[in-house]
Amino acid sequence: MNLVVLISAILFAAAGCSSVGSTSPLPGTPIASAGEAQQQLAAKGRSQFLHCNSCHVLDAAAPPPFGDSLGPHLERIVGRPSASVEGFAYTEKLQALDLVWDEETLDQWLQQPQAMVPGMCEPFMGMANPEHRKALIAYLQNPPN
Repeated sequence: MNLVVLISAILFAAAGCSSVGSTSPLPGTPIASAGEAQQQLAAKGRSQFLHCNSCHVLDAAAPPPFGDSLGPHLERIVGRPSASVEGFAYTEKLQALDLVWDEETLDQWLQQPQAMVPGMCEPFMGMANPEHRKALIAYLQNPPN
């Protein structure tokens, strides 16, 4: 009887050491640095930019009106005050927002722009998937070459 209890205790303890269901990489798997992980996320965000490129360009040097776009360029948008691209005719609603396009604000905007400013971005109904928004914001922060 004691042998059964001992074997059960050993098996129970060993089960706690199991890697089943673990999120740790397998031994020998390279671990991406924080910078590499951000670059990988930004690369995924490139495909999400398709939601934006019918109205926006990334390059601030695009010829007016910003490469035939309907919206202002998005170069260095993360950290930029709203309605601040010189030469772009913003609506009064957007000018009145007085906000900074940080990660949180961009996430809210990308999820549902009409909730922040009714009537804005009519063709774009938002991005429901939070991972897609996160990837797009990473791309806007640092577009890969």
